[in-house]
Amino acid sequence: MAAANVIGKPEQQAMGNGGGNRLAELLDDKQGLLVKQTMRGCLQECMGCEAKSEFKIGPMEHSWIFDEYKASEMAMNQPEFLYALEESSCLCRLCWRDGRPFNMEVSEGSEKGGPMLLQFIKPCSFPLNMSIPTKDGSIDCPCCCFLPKLSTSSADGTPLENESAYICDINIAVPKLQYSEKGQPIYTLKPETCCGGCC
Repeated sequence: MAAANVIGKPEQQAMGNGGGNRLAELLDDKQGLLVKQTMRGCLQECMGCEAKSEFKIGPMEHSWIFDEYKASEMAMNQPEFLYALEESSCLCRLCWRDGRPFNMEVSEGSEKGGPMLLQFIKPCSFPLNMSIPTKDGSIDCPCCCFLPKLSTSSADGTPLENESAYICDINIAVPKLQYSEKGQPIYTLKPETCCGGCC
């Protein structure tokens, strides 16, 4: 197993008056969060159309994990206290699925309609890979510009100066997600690699 390159921990974000104080109260006693995607739009997806993504978020503790990554029944049965729903154009979801722009509002409560606490904004981008059709199937080519990124703002629209973005370097076949605050990288997530990081 490759050793992790630790570059620092995220700093506490100041979220202004737009829901930040309430969010801090909700998260204060939580060890972690379990984000559960709902079945919303499953029939739509079976017919080949990308549905809006919907998530319910509850508490998570390390003791509720088994087999290194699976959430136990105890974790799955915890009451949700946050709700998130993607807002995006049907045309973009249908024609530009992986690169579509969206705004995801996070609100208090387990269902839609609670007070908004936070929003995630993703601009239009290229997907991580482009599939080029051939007579024998397709060839996947990694994209190296205009990659997906996600920024955060408070409920009143104030940017929180943090960003999660896919990055491209010399090893273009290995996806890498970098989290930054105020333009400074805090950490990078990537799979284990071999051959000097190429694959």
